[in-house]
Amino acid sequence: MHNQTVTISNFDKRVLIEQVRYMEEEHTLTCDVAEVSPDHAAHTEFEDRLWQRARCLVERYDLYSALGRAARLSRYAKTAALIVAALLGVFGVVYAVTDSHTINVYWLLLVLLGFNFISMLLWLIGISLNIESLTAGRLARLASWLPGHLENRTKSSTQADRAWLACNFAHGVGKWSFSTLSHQLWLVYLLFGLAYLVLLLMVRQYDFVWGTTLLSDAAFVRTTEVLSVPLEALGLATPSADQVQDTRIGLDQTLTAEHRNRWAQFLLGALLCFGIVPRTLLWCWSAIKCGYARRHFALDYYLPYYISLRQQLMPLASHG
Repeated sequence: MHNQTVTISNFDKRVLIEQVRYMEEEHTLTCDVAEVSPDHAAHTEFEDRLWQRARCLVERYDLYSALGRAARLSRYAKTAALIVAALLGVFGVVYAVTDSHTINVYWLLLVLLGFNFISMLLWLIGISLNIESLTAGRLARLASWLPGHLENRTKSSTQADRAWLACNFAHGVGKWSFSTLSHQLWLVYLLFGLAYLVLLLMVRQYDFVWGTTLLSDAAFVRTTEVLSVPLEALGLATPSADQVQDTRIGLDQTLTAEHRNRWAQFLLGALLCFGIVPRTLLWCWSAIKCGYARRHFALDYYLPYYISLRQQLMPLASHG
């Protein structure tokens, strides 16, 4: 904000105006009306005058630090959440590798894709039914919760933080901001899990197994065939029905290099097709909807605060 030549979006301008409004609810800030709306700018709209007035107050009272505090802490919280998601993705792969040379295929898919699929399903239900609690993951909520609950040094910072959070994480903008962040976290979880799995497969030789207590062997064979359809369309090699049977836990059989390669391609392809690609599409859609919501974010001019300012600022339009 120190460099006035930087282009500022209309959403950021409105957030700044709201931050000033919240701060003025604590204590009055004064600004010379003549500085806000000189005669040669009498044709400007009310929101432009509010923006000019907000900049005047920021300069006069040196509010840069207070106004930028919530955004800065939110970035720190988001970074921390992304790091946690990356570590969870790596730990998921480590947990699914049963010992030094064996990977339980469907257990790994359950760890990396199962919870991701449940999350996507709940999110789609939340978006369809407009259920706010289902459109944001816990880590996304944590990333937005921290800035407003850390110890504040001044009341001005407190009010500015509340205004920033209200604009960015409430109503339409908040729904899609939470959604975008939630998809980012899951993408990082999947990508780091995939990257670590690729690293393991590159430097170590693994046998692939699966096991069950309640389900039949035919259920796993059929599941593998269904999951293999899009992978084969992409040109990836997948295990045959006999090869699936041969990899059940308890069978004393050494897998061939081709057998291992087919399972490796199946595992990596499943993570891409059923995890990363759908999540990326949802993330892009949420980002587009978030941008749309930000562009259509509007101030509530029926609040007494704005009504009073309109009476102070707009009569100047009749001068000259």
